[in-house]
Amino acid sequence: MLEGLAYLIDNPREIPIVAPNSSIVGKIFINLVPCDEDGNEDLDEDLLPEDPKDLLNQSIHFKVKISRIESLPEDFCRSIFCEYKFYMDE
Repeated sequence: MLEGLAYLIDNPREIPIVAPNSSIVGKIFINLVPCDEDGNEDLDEDLLPEDPKDLLNQSIHFKVKISRIESLPEDFCRSIFCEYKFYMDE
């Protein structure tokens, strides 16, 4: 899911929203947008890697942008929050 970041390009996704009983109750539309350390999304094209291995041992900065949420039942529309965790993060 993070493959686009390896090339420093946008990475839009549609992700199912899962209820506590494991049923899918809606969808969230997000985009992981690469940026520089200051949050500027206009990256210099010379910095875009040809090979993702070029980014090894370097920091990658990006924004998580949520554009919309769809199909949530009314009883799920209170106290909405989003949390995420990177693979192998504690």
